[in-house]
Amino acid sequence: TERELQYRALQPPKGGVEADLRGLMASSDEPLSHTAADAGKIFSLERSSAFASLFFHTGLCGKGRQEQAAKTAAALVRPEVLELRDELLWRAARPADAQHSLRDSSGLVLVGERGHGKSWALNYAAAACEAAGWLVVLAPWAADWTMGVGARSAQEAN
Repeated sequence: TERELQYRALQPPKGGVEADLRGLMASSDEPLSHTAADAGKIFSLERSSAFASLFFHTGLCGKGRQEQAAKTAAALVRPEVLELRDELLWRAARPADAQHSLRDSSGLVLVGERGHGKSWALNYAAAACEAAGWLVVLAPWAADWTMGVGARSAQEAN
């Protein structure tokens, strides 16, 4: 037998909905303040001065542009981004002539499958470095430099 189901939107309670989010929120909205205890918790991008000052003009790099278009206001602190941030800051703090200093490094390579958060890790690391006093220069869409602003294909006229 077939049965027809009808759905209707639930009306919110008159006094509103209250939720205790303290266990879900990171201890701070600033990437330099996050610790391992914040991993798996969320923080506000809107209240983060590091993200606001760095990405106000260009927006987030990579697929982060989609989150920005969706007006995402929060992000998850992931252990991998904390590790990247700490690695960069550790290398920068070492004397320039020391082994593993930032000057001694030819670069760091982020490896992962598509959609696993490499662009987000770079956004987070850039915001943390900006907050630490680094001069951060963003090239959010490298194709703009190689094919012209707004171009998305090397095969088609742009």
